[in-house]
Amino acid sequence: MTTRPVSSLGPIIRAGFSDPEQAATLLADPALSFLGPADGEVFSTFTRAADPDLALLSVQEIAHNQTDDQFARIFGTDEVFRQRFIAVLGASEALGSHFRRHSDQWKALAADCDQPPTRDQLIAEFTQAVLGAGDWSQGSIALRVIYRSRLAQTAARDLVGAAPYEQVTGELADLADAVLESSLALARTE
Repeated sequence: MTTRPVSSLGPIIRAGFSDPEQAATLLADPALSFLGPADGEVFSTFTRAADPDLALLSVQEIAHNQTDDQFARIFGTDEVFRQRFIAVLGASEALGSHFRRHSDQWKALAADCDQPPTRDQLIAEFTQAVLGAGDWSQGSIALRVIYRSRLAQTAARDLVGAAPYEQVTGELADLADAVLESSLALARTE
C-alpha cells in the first residue's frame, strides 16, 4: 500500500484560495504570524471570504502599515472583528484599499458596529469631520475617509448576515444623506 504525500498547501487549497502558492508565501511573512498555521482557527476565517486571496493580500499590507501590535492582537483574538474584516476585504478591493491607505481605520470594524447610527447621528458626525478638517481640500479627504469607514461597517453587517436587506438599504440611504448634508455644509464655508 502506498501513501499519498501530504501537501502543506492542502489547508490553503481547501480554504478556497485560487493561488495557494502565493497564500503560502504570504503566510510565511513574519508580519502575519498572528494568523497562525493554515489549518488553524484564525486562518480558517478566510474560508468565508468571497475572495480569500484578495482578503489575505489586504491583511498583509494592512499589517505592514501598523506601528504597533494592536491590529495583530485584536485580529488574533476577536472572532467577530475578524469575520467582519475578512468579509469586507474579500468582497471589496476598494474598501481594502481604503484600509491600506488609512492604517488606523480598521478600528471602525473592531468597534461595536452591530447597531448602526441614525441618519441624524451620521449627518452630525460627517459634518463635524468635514468642518473640523480646516479647508476644502482636507474636508473632502475627511469626508471620503469617514464615508468609507461607515460604508465598511454597513457592508460588514450585510456580509456576515447581521442586518436584513431592508436595513442595509436604509443605512446606504442614510449614508448618502450624510454625504450630501456634510458636503453642503463644507461648500457654505467657501
